[in-house]
Amino acid sequence: MNAVIVWFVIGVACLLGELFTISFVLFFFGVGAWAAALVAAVHSGLEQELAAFLLVSLASLLVLRRRLVAVFRGGKADAPGASPEGAPEFTHAGALAEVTQEIPAGGIGEIALGGSFWRACSPVAVAKGGRVRVKGPSPADMLVLEVETVE
Repeated sequence: MNAVIVWFVIGVACLLGELFTISFVLFFFGVGAWAAALVAAVHSGLEQELAAFLLVSLASLLVLRRRLVAVFRGGKADAPGASPEGAPEFTHAGALAEVTQEIPAGGIGEIALGGSFWRACSPVAVAKGGRVRVKGPSPADMLVLEVETVE
């Protein structure tokens, strides 16, 4: 089988594999495989193809991954308030929300905030329809918001 086709198929397989992962790494190996396919089309030497594959894969991974992850997650890379992974920091602290599913004392319920529903916890029970103020993400689970009742 032609080396160009082999590298191209490897690149496609990496890109398809990326659809099933959340790490955003296989994409760069797919790009490296396509670079190796270009080298195979010009030169016929496994050493040059492997060198192109490794060089392009690793260089693009190191240079572009952080920025592209930030773009796909909705943040800006190197922006003030961005976390080291490029994801935006939580900004709803202090916001008022309505309880949509009862929050038991020390348990998890649900609130409506900013047009979305969020899992929320509180040290005291809060009935459905109650008003709460968001304190921030729960230290135990960053996907759960810690709230307090509003008088």
